[in-house]
Amino acid sequence: MSSNQQSVVTEQHLTGYAKAMTGCDENMPELTIRTLVSSENLDEYEDDWNRLANQVSCPSPFHTFPMITAWAKAFCLGPQANYTLRIIVITQGENIIAIAPLVLSTGIIRKLEIAGAPVSQYDAWLLDADYNPQSLAEIIWHQIESMSDIDLISFENVRQNTPLHDLLSRQSLPVETLIAPAVNIQQQSDHAKYLLTRNAKSRKSRRRQRRKLSETGTVDFQVHRAGPQSRNLIVECLDLKSRWLEENAISSQAFLSSAALECLVEATSDPKSGALLSILSVDDNPVAYELGFESGGHYCSFLGTYKKEFSGFGPGALQIEQTLEFAFANKFRQYDFLAPADRYKQSWTNTETRVQSWSIPKSLKGKIFGYGWSRVLRPELKKVFAKLPTFFRRAIISVLNR
Repeated sequence: MSSNQQSVVTEQHLTGYAKAMTGCDENMPELTIRTLVSSENLDEYEDDWNRLANQVSCPSPFHTFPMITAWAKAFCLGPQANYTLRIIVITQGENIIAIAPLVLSTGIIRKLEIAGAPVSQYDAWLLDADYNPQSLAEIIWHQIESMSDIDLISFENVRQNTPLHDLLSRQSLPVETLIAPAVNIQQQSDHAKYLLTRNAKSRKSRRRQRRKLSETGTVDFQVHRAGPQSRNLIVECLDLKSRWLEENAISSQAFLSSAALECLVEATSDPKSGALLSILSVDDNPVAYELGFESGGHYCSFLGTYKKEFSGFGPGALQIEQTLEFAFANKFRQYDFLAPADRYKQSWTNTETRVQSWSIPKSLKGKIFGYGWSRVLRPELKKVFAKLPTFFRRAIISVLNR
């Protein structure tokens, strides 16, 4: 694999000890670790990148190649650029066996993060399951610790029972713990049997709502896979969600940032992004949407929205039921509602995953910011904002959107 040296800030060959750590035979090609600081020539990593993101053992729907390259275009280039790339890549011969899609913020506090926020709902590294993922994570961490220009390391919503979670748990205590509820599809043989495990009163209510909706016209449900042909539909979905958030005075980081919305539209125009847009319609007119991302059989329900004139028909619940049926029919492994564990999510789910966030200071500035903001101010401000009257919340969101 060729590499443009202008895009590589460091390159080193790993020792026999490091090879042994990852389960490599000493006679196999040597391991090389690179830190990429430019998106130039990233295309040469695409196939291996998507292979790692789609591993069944540890899929990463928010870190596919299309998602990260769209994110880099939106956040690392142009007038809104406030990050530089620090992508760590470990190769063995011609094979890429680990990718940590890291970025460094360029503000007063130089914060090392995983690319993707606020679109990404999980932070993850892409580690080849055929090697020793825990040891690959240790090698990446050693490379991070050698960086001298970092004030703070900040990783958010890292899933438990992953190599990254295990590594961070040994470094410090998390600053936040949330629960991500999900449907383990493999627990039931089909969608009909799964529904029988849910609340009988809710099932009856949805059947009644569907009958009422059918009286208004022909009800249809379709799932559109990512690609240029779905671009306009996804834009419609995002616009509807944006209006719903504004009307209800609810703040969402993804919708406060025009760069994040550009990233979403760009990424979902690529079929390899794993994006799925499901639409419940009446007489070919969309009533409810759900945008999700799937990799390795792990489907993440990113957002749902519906037209308020149909709110009396429970379109959100009908949409979820149909999308779950699609997930069962396509033999997905999990339907992930993502954190936090809202009550409506828990009414559908049969399993959950703990996700935790870390803020690890590497300088005095990082220590002050990491403690003051991550551990104290941010949690308290979120509580205060949630208690404000709708008028004040709407005014604050309007200012932030400027």
